Amino acid sequence: MMTGLFTTNCFDNKSDPYFVLHEQEERNWIYIHFQGYPYLIIGLPGLFLTSLLSIALSLSIFQKQNKLKKRRRFGNKFYILLLNRTIGDLFACLTSLMISIYTIMFPENIDTKIMQLLNVCLIGCFWSTMITYVSISLLKLFGVAYPLKYRQKVSRKTCIRIVQINWVIILLMILLSYLIYLIVYIPSLSKWTGCRAETCLQFFVYQPRNFLISNTYLFTISCTLIAVIFIHHQNIKVELISTSKTISFKNSKICPSTNENISTKWNQLTNSLKNKQQSARRLPLAPLISGLFTFTIFHAPYALFAIYLTPIFTDLCFYLINYRLVQRYLGIVRCCVLLRICLDAILAFGTDKELREGEEEGGFDSSSRSRINTINSFVANINERKNIKNKEENK
Repeated sequence: MMTGLFTTNCFDNKSDPYFVLHEQEERNWIYIHFQGYPYLIIGLPGLFLTSLLSIALSLSIFQKQNKLKKRRRFGNKFYILLLNRTIGDLFACLTSLMISIYTIMFPENIDTKIMQLLNVCLIGCFWSTMITYVSISLLKLFGVAYPLKYRQKVSRKTCIRIVQINWVIILLMILLSYLIYLIVYIPSLSKWTGCRAETCLQFFVYQPRNFLISNTYLFTISCTLIAVIFIHHQNIKVELISTSKTISFKNSKICPSTNENISTKWNQLTNSLKNKQQSARRLPLAPLISGLFTFTIFHAPYALFAIYLTPIFTDLCFYLINYRLVQRYLGIVRCCVLLRICLDAILAFGTDKELREGEEEGGFDSSSRSRINTINSFVANINERKNIKNKEENK
């Protein structure tokens, strides 16, 4: 049968005017109160925060290109991936605001078809975040497991290609979804192809999307947890090596009376300085853990609801028969993802000093520079003592 929206066989004797009018009124109320106002409340601050973060990441990438190879935290390539995630979040906030403005300005004439098309764009923007998290977790896992191959294979161009492939996939998904929607929406195409809402939309749009959302969520968490464990053990090893070198240096005694001792101690100081520099470039845990935390918490309802909508728990007509209930839950789920966008931007400034202060120069932070100055002062004192000793001997 033909409903006001789809060609479907899921409804029986539900085409009378009273049912259609009552259903439309309730659907409009759900759109306004579960998507319109919540998207407006969360989308505005999200748009502001993601705009600031996009500017900060762009400055970090394009103004410090000559120094990014020596970064202590995320390298230039990871800033590119984070910028890609932030751009996706920015588009998600813009799309949510478009949905909010449309539902609030036209509360009695909300077209479900337009809402479906706008929500497809919103889901596509969410996909940029998921692909970015998958890419970062895989690259980090590859880097800590095979560091030499990682340096050879992974470069800035690699991440740029990942970003390009990311948006190509998103555009193809959006276009394919629009094509299926149009085939189901237009009666002549639906009759010619035999497509109905419970067949074509389920098999080519809803089920593949739900499968990818749930599996990508679980895969990303698994890879990131393994990477965090590897990084933690790597940081412990670096700390132990640096500590042992420092202790051996402190326990040594300097005799400035001979040039040989000065040369030996100078070599020890140089080696110690190199160890300090290597320690300063330890792999970061805070940005990775914060990203994993927000992704795990705020994407969990999204993944769980996607799992629930799979054929394991529901039939083909569940989405259509319970359309209003599904829209309530989807509004809540997408609000959780929008909250993640706001929190991610705040945590990015909170865990990365380079974004908010620009403290590091040439790969060293303030504490690293202070240690270097201390060592240089110590060497200067040795040379001064040597000169005094030589003057006394000449007298």
